[in-house]
Amino acid sequence: MATIMPIDKLISKLREDKIPFSNKFLHHFSDLDSPSLNKLREVWFSFPVERRRALIIGMAELAEDDPLQLFESAGKLGLDDTDDDVVVAAIDLLFEADDKRLIKRYLTFLRDNSRKENLRAAAANALVPYFYKCALNELDATIQAEIENALIFAYEHDRSDLVRRRVLETLGYSEKPVLKEMILRALAMEQVYWTESALLAIGRTMNHEWDSTVLEYFSDENPIILAQAVHAAGLLGIYSARRPLFRMLNLDTDYDVRQEVIWALSQIGGDEVIERLEHFANITDDEDEIELIEDSIEYLELFGTDDPELAALLNESHFGSDDDDNDFDSDDDDDFFKIPMDMEEWERYVNDDDFDDEEDEFSAEFDDDEDDEDIY
Repeated sequence: MATIMPIDKLISKLREDKIPFSNKFLHHFSDLDSPSLNKLREVWFSFPVERRRALIIGMAELAEDDPLQLFESAGKLGLDDTDDDVVVAAIDLLFEADDKRLIKRYLTFLRDNSRKENLRAAAANALVPYFYKCALNELDATIQAEIENALIFAYEHDRSDLVRRRVLETLGYSEKPVLKEMILRALAMEQVYWTESALLAIGRTMNHEWDSTVLEYFSDENPIILAQAVHAAGLLGIYSARRPLFRMLNLDTDYDVRQEVIWALSQIGGDEVIERLEHFANITDDEDEIELIEDSIEYLELFGTDDPELAALLNESHFGSDDDDNDFDSDDDDDFFKIPMDMEEWERYVNDDDFDDEEDEFSAEFDDDEDDEDIY
């Protein structure tokens, strides 16, 4: 068993070691005991911001590669940082923390217009797993109402398109009628990233009234939109999507789209899916892709079905149901929240660079003198 470095020595090396820090060094911050954590907290702001940032980012990357590392306690120090980039990295690190005490922190960040937009966007995205639990009635209704009201307020008042897109995506689990209007409005803009966000929200509604809309985007030539449409089809379990998905499962298809196709087929299931995946595994030489196929086949062998009617039933929404005897609570995308985002994906989710070429159609709606004071 590896020897854990004493906290005083860790603090000393934090001041001296080159950055980025090595994984061997970062390992010592896993599962810190309370006295060690308190010592680190006492000296936290004595480290230059570059070192604080490197520590939190390093722990987040290591946790992604090694889920056995327990960095939550150390990561929470980053939430108290004055540097917004450190806080964003801490939110990334804590994405799977499953600690409802974090909800208040994320809501505070979302409401604080003095913080950078990428931080507010990260906070909106970090609320996803908690709002999902609310939709499944696993958290108190008062928590659901507070999250929902804060998200809607941010959508209506935040001046950043990036923040508002993240809010729309998270609101996909809402049953509020206004969600449909938000989605349709986003699609009507015909902008790549608003369409992407709308499709993600559609998938999270688990409402089959959107099936035809999702399938329409299967013909989109933009791989960003197509990938999200495929993901939405997987979340919704659209059985009729299987044939077009089979056609996309070839080496000529964009790599990111193929990843989504493999995942979506594993969620939809049905006749021929395993055979098609096995065939594609034989023609691709990408190790990550082969591993994803193997995981998908394993999932299908455990949970798949060849009955389209049963598949549809298993994918029906039961959000908000009061029937405790329901045997078919929809949790098909539960594992989605257990899969850590890689850094490239996270950066795309919290970075506003993707709007460099897009016109901010919403900004003009808000008068400069508008009072953005928090209503909570």
